[in-house]
Amino acid sequence: MTENRTLLCQTEIRDWRIADGSAEDLIGRQSEDWLFQISHSDYGGLTLTPKAPDGTKRLIDLEIDQGNAVIRSYRGDEPDAKMIVAADATYVSSCSEVGPLGRKLIRYESEDADFCNGEVPANMTIRASDLAGSECTDPILKNLSSSEARYTVVLDTCGNPDRGQDPSRRDPGAIRKVVPIEEFATASKVCRGYIEHNDRGSANWTAGEIQENGQIVGKISCNGTVWPPGNLLSA
Repeated sequence: MTENRTLLCQTEIRDWRIADGSAEDLIGRQSEDWLFQISHSDYGGLTLTPKAPDGTKRLIDLEIDQGNAVIRSYRGDEPDAKMIVAADATYVSSCSEVGPLGRKLIRYESEDADFCNGEVPANMTIRASDLAGSECTDPILKNLSSSEARYTVVLDTCGNPDRGQDPSRRDPGAIRKVVPIEEFATASKVCRGYIEHNDRGSANWTAGEIQENGQIVGKISCNGTVWPPGNLLSA
């Protein structure tokens, strides 16, 4: 962890749902402000120190490394994860293993994802094990394998116009996922699990495409119905 130097500024930030008019989704102290401090750090970078309402702190280091923007997250003395924003794609890796990017790596490009070597760090808040099939407690997703599955199904949502949200923009409260599956019945269960876990409805649902070798071969509607390619508009 780099040592903080000059404090540049500090401000308070609150959950985006408050500005969006969706504060009813928050519980306990989730509606309270966080204090963010921004400082110069070693190596010419910046340090962001978010302080939660309960007094706990996180730490985020931002650096420039060989033409790339690099972000490291800390909850203690050692970093949990590292994100490299390169010209070709964004890479996220665990810092728990030896290597230039760590052994646990995911590559994002054009709003899609490519798993490069095993699981994404389980200590990140995106339920990465749901994607990679490791350390997953969900019985539907637990045994999925990205290297052996015949199909993939896309999970994604948009803003809900019934809540005054922009339906042309991705729902910031849910993470887009591309999940490997072996059969359509599993795709239906995965989609319903994603929708229920994120507490979303039909006005949010924009995905469900089942693909084989890059071709759409089916679609899952919000209620879990599997539609053949000829009936995709009906979904």
